[in-house]
Amino acid sequence: MGAGSASAFGCQFFTPQFTNLRGNCISIAVWHKLYSSAARKGFPEKAQKDLLQAATLAAVLVEQDDAVLADALSDAPAAMVAVARTRLPALRKTLASHPQTLAQFETALQTQAAAPIDRAPRPCP
Repeated sequence: MGAGSASAFGCQFFTPQFTNLRGNCISIAVWHKLYSSAARKGFPEKAQKDLLQAATLAAVLVEQDDAVLADALSDAPAAMVAVARTRLPALRKTLASHPQTLAQFETALQTQAAAPIDRAPRPCP
């Protein structure tokens, strides 16, 4: 897979600390999809698909399993959190009928924005 492939988006942020999160692997996928939706500058249809996938996965985790999205974001690098925060307006529209999930995104992103993590990103393979 090349540098422009979907799996390459955000891989520099998946440090050993971030991949050993307190959250489960699906929670990590939520944040990766949200990051990817912001990183796809030239592909708006793919960005929208990534956003919808992040929102759908999050809604299932929050509403079915009572998962806490912030747990999976607690060790994320500040740069990844900053990029994810840019998607809040789109998440608000997408999750209008899922207020519990939206509240979790907002809380997680606001909490992490207040506590930046000083960690160098890992280069993509």
